[in-house]
Amino acid sequence: MRFSLSTLLVVVTLFSAWFASVHHKATQQRSAVAWLSGLHTGVWRYDSQDQSLGFVDPSNAVPSGIIEQFLGPHYAHDVEEVLVYDPQLGSLERIAMLRSLKTLDVGSELPLDLTPVSRLSRLTRLTVHAERIDSLRPLHKMSNLKTVLLVDTRVDRHEIRALQAARPEMQVQLVP
Repeated sequence: MRFSLSTLLVVVTLFSAWFASVHHKATQQRSAVAWLSGLHTGVWRYDSQDQSLGFVDPSNAVPSGIIEQFLGPHYAHDVEEVLVYDPQLGSLERIAMLRSLKTLDVGSELPLDLTPVSRLSRLTRLTVHAERIDSLRPLHKMSNLKTVLLVDTRVDRHEIRALQAARPEMQVQLVP
């Protein structure tokens, strides 16, 4: 088998582009996890962790493969679930960096803008406990989102009706 130099260059270029994408995702996830660990309460679960165990301390985890052993968990696993409560949490931008997130439970004593959440295309469950949400419109086109629970959060009834009209199959629950 003989390969030309141009074939080798194409293969190296494609591998470099793929690895740059993986590295970018891992860097964003590492940054978001570092931010979460500095909050009042911020816990997360990787896709490799058993859901039935709840949230386990990632510092006690034993690397499960060569990639994780050499590069760390952010190259080998995705953060799948986040539970965060911080009284001063005002933005969900850093959480939106966790593109593989499926479950988000967020609490704050400030109003929250859900616009960054709309970038979480894999999100299936969202629980919000906040002072207020002005608009649920960012959730209208989230096709994987199945459940929205709003706990002690002021939301205009028109916003809830508009979300239910846009996504009738979605469970939307407001708990006083």
